[in-house]
Amino acid sequence: MDGKCSRMNGRKADKKRPLILIGGPTGIGKSDIAEELARILPGEIINADSRQFYKEIPIGTDSPLPERLATIPYHCIGFLTLEESFTAHDLLQRVEKILPEIRERGVIPIITGGSGLYFRALRKGFFRIPNNSKINQEYIRNELEKLSTPTLYQELVRIDPEAAQKIHPHDRVRIRRAIEIWKMTGKTITCWKKETIAPDFLQGSKEFCYVFTMERKKLHTRIETRVEEMVKKGWIEEVRSVAAEGFSEFLKVRAPIGYKEILDYLEGKVPYQETLVAVKQATKEYAKKQETWFRKESDCIRISLSEISREKAVERILRDVSRKE
Repeated sequence: MDGKCSRMNGRKADKKRPLILIGGPTGIGKSDIAEELARILPGEIINADSRQFYKEIPIGTDSPLPERLATIPYHCIGFLTLEESFTAHDLLQRVEKILPEIRERGVIPIITGGSGLYFRALRKGFFRIPNNSKINQEYIRNELEKLSTPTLYQELVRIDPEAAQKIHPHDRVRIRRAIEIWKMTGKTITCWKKETIAPDFLQGSKEFCYVFTMERKKLHTRIETRVEEMVKKGWIEEVRSVAAEGFSEFLKVRAPIGYKEILDYLEGKVPYQETLVAVKQATKEYAKKQETWFRKESDCIRISLSEISREKAVERILRDVSRKE
């Protein structure tokens, strides 16, 4: 396998139709804005928050509860179990099926979420691996699953040092995926990324992309309040129930923010008040990482919710979407 890169040409866009994308850190109010837009336009919301994919953990991921789902059309909420993995590529394939159906109903798709990689995938797309290269995919994946994460990472360093610099040594899923692609195709994931093709739905879309920001102190106050509200709604009981079903390890992988700290509390390792402090701090650190990621989305419009109200933000987006070419 020589790992040489080659470049493919993209495809030209056809007729443009509105597509709204909303990103930003946790706790900033993305869902509230998306829901208000969905009511007015009207529209349907596609969730791009990877933690909200899992049906067992709606409280700790602040997923929309049944009463909200009954009034606002949502997609990609609570459709997986914690035992199932679901990559950004999987989400892209799912949205490529959902989005045309939304448009057939005559409404506007609104994608929202704070998972940067998934958000990026829906905006920029992925490379397309030929089907004939996937013949041995299951066998290759099963063989890689037998290896430890450190062993996999060392293999990635050997075959694709550039990718290894960008992937955390403990991120087993992304490490395995990078090696899997190399073994299937003879070309590294770094090379494949240079051949990224935009999703079909994006080719025919006029994109309205917004990243919401907020002054750090104000965002931290919102995060603290939200954590306390989720605990009142039964977050700890949710974790206890999921742990009792044998999903503790899955929780630490699928939704580590907050759940890891609560699991420690339930196991008697940490007192209650210290747990709340730890959950709030972990969520703030996560929000900071999200802010760093979304700064890379430099071609999106940035709106500070410290400077304008949620209502004004909604009005701004409505004006943009309704403006004539």
